[in-house]
Amino acid sequence: MINLIDRFIDEYGNVVFKDAGIMELFYSEKDIRQANIIGSTSVDSYNKYIHKFGLNKTPLQPYATPKETVQEYHRQRQQVWNIPEPYKSLDLVEWFAERAITQEQQERVALELEMFFERKLEDLLRLLIYLVEKMREKNIVWGVGRGSSIASYCLYLVGVHRIDSIKYELDIKEFLK
Repeated sequence: MINLIDRFIDEYGNVVFKDAGIMELFYSEKDIRQANIIGSTSVDSYNKYIHKFGLNKTPLQPYATPKETVQEYHRQRQQVWNIPEPYKSLDLVEWFAERAITQEQQERVALELEMFFERKLEDLLRLLIYLVEKMREKNIVWGVGRGSSIASYCLYLVGVHRIDSIKYELDIKEFLK
């Protein structure tokens, strides 16, 4: 078990392991190629070990603070979404148009999509569509909805929550402030 003393979170949000923490991972046989490691003792030991025994593993590199500012780093990371095809290229306007039946629903969806697009949250919607479909496929149960997300009719159509914001006259501005 990894001791919290053996790791910390840097200002970029990366989990960084100290030497003792990475050795715990190493002995547990977990994949540690993506681990951020401070100190060279564990990195050197690991690299010598895989070389000595001819293991087909990627050598580790010690952790280096990213060159970007914290704000730029987070902005870049927010642009990276691990969404499988066909969700990555899903036409959201078409997807929602198939589900919004009445004129009122279509107008609400158009308004919300415009707000999502203004905030560059299209990939978030695609990810949520993917996650909800996978949870349904695997019979995973999630809540009926809470917080400001219930003000979004689009999230209702996706299935993130079960509160019809049109029926209860909830203002989308409560969610996308």
